[in-house]
Amino acid sequence: MVMIDQSFYENMIAFKTLEAALIDMGIQISNYLVEYFFLLMEISSEKNNIQATLSEVEIILRCLSVDENSVVINTFISVLEIFDKTRKTSAISNHLRAKGKLKEETSKVIHSCVFTGIKYNLFHLITMEILLLEVSFRYPDRPLMVINELFLAKAIYLKDHVFKDKLERVNTKINELKDEMISIGDSHYSTNDHLIFHRRMEYRIQMVWNKLDLKPGAA
Repeated sequence: MVMIDQSFYENMIAFKTLEAALIDMGIQISNYLVEYFFLLMEISSEKNNIQATLSEVEIILRCLSVDENSVVINTFISVLEIFDKTRKTSAISNHLRAKGKLKEETSKVIHSCVFTGIKYNLFHLITMEILLLEVSFRYPDRPLMVINELFLAKAIYLKDHVFKDKLERVNTKINELKDEMISIGDSHYSTNDHLIFHRRMEYRIQMVWNKLDLKPGAA
């Protein structure tokens, strides 16, 4: 009978704990990334604007990758692709485009301020979290011969100390922007079409991240 070192199993359990932390934070950040596009769809009536922004964001994400085959960055890009496909088959796109003329008649100055807050301020916060996630879960190429407490401690530290406050800042910014849009009568977040779209994306985001199979020595 082949004897397998007990420490190997302990290290694998610890590593899987760290992987679970990565998936949990990846799902949270992905949901915020989708909220970013929801907000843009609310403020922009042009379908081509959203398509162009999706392409821009994909390019930026690829630039954040530590190497050519980052599992973390590739998963975020998969989220973009899923959002694009869901958007094209969702009734919400037609609903928002139908509201386009009404949006153009409202204050252009107010819309410009909200658009800037979404396009640049919010996106900056989200990309910083994506970059932090990418860097935090990089591992040197080596066999899984590490102290299991290290992985466990890192998982707890990243979730409770590194990401917690930063993700709360992103959430606060999103809520502020939603409130601004409601105040100018330009929000459709409560419509059935939007809620259906949102639930579909939440489910699909969880699916794509739960397929993640992180290997020691790769991210």
